[in-house]
Amino acid sequence: MDRSRLTRNIVIGMLAGLVVGSLFHWMGESVLSNYLVNGFFDFGGKVFIASLKLLVVPLVFFSLVCGVSNLSDGSSMGRIGIKTLSLYLMTTAIAVTLALTIATTINPGVGIDLGVATEFVVKESPSLKQVLINIFPTNPLQAMAEGNML
Repeated sequence: MDRSRLTRNIVIGMLAGLVVGSLFHWMGESVLSNYLVNGFFDFGGKVFIASLKLLVVPLVFFSLVCGVSNLSDGSSMGRIGIKTLSLYLMTTAIAVTLALTIATTINPGVGIDLGVATEFVVKESPSLKQVLINIFPTNPLQAMAEGNML
């Protein structure tokens, strides 16, 4: 499929989503929209998210294994590790900075009254030692099944 057909199909899909979303908004809280949105779309969305979660851990694992096995020189592993760690820290810092900037600009939640008084119980945070110990799983298959990527 060439680029122009792919672009056209993406634009058609976006416009179809706009039309369907506007139609559901116009219909309001009718039986049809509740049946479709809370039934079919909810089911499809949850299956889609579960399928994505199913694919993420094996995809990351095998991409790391393939990447390490394709290294011709073992001495370059440290250099690549440092680049990877610095890229991870840089993208995390950018994401946190953008999130804080947008949150302070928009002020989400201002003027919303939730109306329910609840008591917040703070859980005991684990020590730094325990966090570092928990990074290394005792059962790697269980860690992959639970989605503990670190």
